[in-house]
Amino acid sequence: MTLLYAGTFLILTAYIYFMIKFIRSWKNTPDFSFSGETGSLKITVIVPFFNEEENLPALLNSLSKQTLESDHWECLFINDSSTDNSYHIVEEFCKRNANCRLTDNNGKGKKSALRTGLEIAKGDLIVTTDADCTFPGNRLKTILNFQNETDSDMIIMPVLMTGHDTFVQRFSNADFLALQMVTAGSVLSGNPLMCNGANLAFKNIPDNISLNEKYISGEDMFLLEWMKRNKKKISWLRSKDVIVRTSSPKNLRQLIFQRSRWISKSGGYRDPALVFFSLLVFAVNLIMPVILFTTLVNPEFWTIFGIWFTAKTVVDYSLIRSGFRFFNTYISFSEFVLMQLLYPFYMIMVSVSGLLFPVRWKRDN
Repeated sequence: MTLLYAGTFLILTAYIYFMIKFIRSWKNTPDFSFSGETGSLKITVIVPFFNEEENLPALLNSLSKQTLESDHWECLFINDSSTDNSYHIVEEFCKRNANCRLTDNNGKGKKSALRTGLEIAKGDLIVTTDADCTFPGNRLKTILNFQNETDSDMIIMPVLMTGHDTFVQRFSNADFLALQMVTAGSVLSGNPLMCNGANLAFKNIPDNISLNEKYISGEDMFLLEWMKRNKKKISWLRSKDVIVRTSSPKNLRQLIFQRSRWISKSGGYRDPALVFFSLLVFAVNLIMPVILFTTLVNPEFWTIFGIWFTAKTVVDYSLIRSGFRFFNTYISFSEFVLMQLLYPFYMIMVSVSGLLFPVRWKRDN
């Protein structure tokens, strides 16, 4: 029993170590200061879309407000067989903006759409985003300025989920903010673990790079793995001017579907650091309900549960709290405690759904 205690608390200690490491890396990194220099490099923005007529106007508005001169960037809209009015909305936008082009996907799905865009891209730096996103007017200018200063092979940037009307949305936002802080902290500490294709930039890549096509999503993560294997320079751009915003799931069904889709690609991960960290997070969250149920048999475990829950809650809240000011968001500690109690069960449900059952891409719904 002593060995069991020691093992579980060793896992918790390792988890706390990584969280503190990420928090320190974040706090020791100042916001990027824009110098105003854009240089001669050019950006290609790639936007795959499928039936996004409700979201496209906001995205197009963000693009139209970009302060970067139009001769420094182009936008490629890749239509993935939309059946609504999306194609015509984008077509009209491209008619008014000479640096924007609309083309059809050569295949099917987001990965194929990305490859279609890469084949015709003219820019030195590829910037990806989703059709349901919005961003500040200085986004592209800031990215180009940062690239001129760092000459990065990949730039990972912040994404914020918006919407807080329901508990599900606030729960989703807290979960996603934690992922963003881990993403930032891991990049800044020298061993990137995650990225998000909604806000990513990279130098144009060879055509033969494998994005693990057997998985319906995950082109961003598999590209990150390729970058790490090939010792490429990966940077985090900490600037409010590049924050991409996207709406959080409105209900539990949407939340489970979205997160299950994210989990479904994890079987293809080969990065040892990511695999280890993912298993560590899973173990920490799985052990907590095990200890809780054990208290029903042995009340002495209440003390162990109290220590475990308190330690994890404090370090997790410290992680997301460190990002409140930058992301201009807030989650109360009292509500976060409730989220912590629910999170292990949510994680188990999402993991089982994502790993054991077929998960469809958005275009199949």
